[in-house]
Amino acid sequence: MKDNYDVEPHGPDPAGNPEQCTCASLPSPKSATAVHPLSNLKHISNYKAALKLSSFGFVIIPVVPGNKCPAVTWDTWIKKLSPSSIRAHWSHNPDHELGCIVSNSLIAFDADSPSAVAALYSIEARLGIQPALAVGTRRGEHHYFRRPIDVLAKSDSHCTEKHPERIDIKTGRAMVVLPPSTGKTVLNCTVSHVSALTEVTQEFVDAIYVHNGRPPPRPRQAFETVEHDDLSHEPSLNLIAALIVCLDPDLGYDDWLRTGMVIFNATRVC
Repeated sequence: MKDNYDVEPHGPDPAGNPEQCTCASLPSPKSATAVHPLSNLKHISNYKAALKLSSFGFVIIPVVPGNKCPAVTWDTWIKKLSPSSIRAHWSHNPDHELGCIVSNSLIAFDADSPSAVAALYSIEARLGIQPALAVGTRRGEHHYFRRPIDVLAKSDSHCTEKHPERIDIKTGRAMVVLPPSTGKTVLNCTVSHVSALTEVTQEFVDAIYVHNGRPPPRPRQAFETVEHDDLSHEPSLNLIAALIVCLDPDLGYDDWLRTGMVIFNATRVC
């Protein structure tokens, strides 16, 4: 799957607005310092915003208004993503809001409380990394960065009520709701494409994990395949350990529950 989709925002608005073209005009020299590339998202239709955000480099996806549920099947949508598919969808669903599939080339840090926002800014200041794109939310901020291929990271979420100071991480196959969706506003944008976003470092990612009380991500260790041809005897702990060694120890309760059920059914002696 391609990480970025460049979409040229040409074509009339599907709602029938009289504009001849939906292209965003370049700011004049006088306004260039005051107007960022995504400054007018709140003043255009969701269709135009979808085109603009696609041109910005986001893999956009329709979102059901007022919540974080995608309105389409991810893989089917991505496979057909184009200016024409965007036009077709928002022609029939003009109220659908906007999200993006983050992909492995990007990473977003989601601070959902004042203490989490303060912690995020503190880590950025300490390590000298500033986001080129920051989005305000109802409860906090999203900071977007470009993630190099050699920087290890994975999505990680926390309960804000129990851990208000923690910072959620979104990367890979994860979705983030974008402006101009409900409660989302661009606070700062100093680049014209996601490829120019500030590059995150492993040190920065590790600092977020440490702040969250999590061990920093590291490559999974290779393990040897354990042969167990004779199932007439009770499986050993070594066999079970070999089956789960490649799993992430930070998987949620439901994931571990299902894993345990599968191992039980696969190794039990009839």
